[in-house]
Amino acid sequence: MFTRSLQIALICACITGVIAYRLAVYAAFASIMKDSPTSKLQLVGSLITPQLATSVTASCINFVIIMILNFMYERVAIWITDMEIPKTHLEYENKLTMKMFLFQFVNYYSSCFYVAFFKGKFVGHPGDYNYMFGKLRNEECDPGGCLIELTTQLVIVMVGKQVWGNIQEALVP
Repeated sequence: MFTRSLQIALICACITGVIAYRLAVYAAFASIMKDSPTSKLQLVGSLITPQLATSVTASCINFVIIMILNFMYERVAIWITDMEIPKTHLEYENKLTMKMFLFQFVNYYSSCFYVAFFKGKFVGHPGDYNYMFGKLRNEECDPGGCLIELTTQLVIVMVGKQVWGNIQEALVP
């Protein structure tokens, strides 16, 4: 029971940490671009915006968290399946496969669901914006929508997973 509550607390801390990181980095990038018109970010101008810089860095951090949680979820799925005491090896494999699929689906795509369905929905309206922690305004999508950020998130997760898999195959026989 203690292990389960510790894992849930860890997952909630990771999610909260990534959201807080996104808010803080967005504010930092926005202040750099506003205060220093000669900075490198400003020189690239239309290519790098605070939203894009925040999205890329947060996606990379999110990928690292995904890989750590994936390791934990694999152990939890094996532990839960062992506790069920399946009668045959085939039944064991089927139950383990189902648990691994569900854990990995939620792990890999929860950030994409956040960007696609929740980001920018709780911002407020001009003159009455919603703030987190009293200072940081909630994230919102670019005026064109969140499609670029969603694509960035998917690319980093998909490419990162492939690169990680190739590194594992090369290093671990």
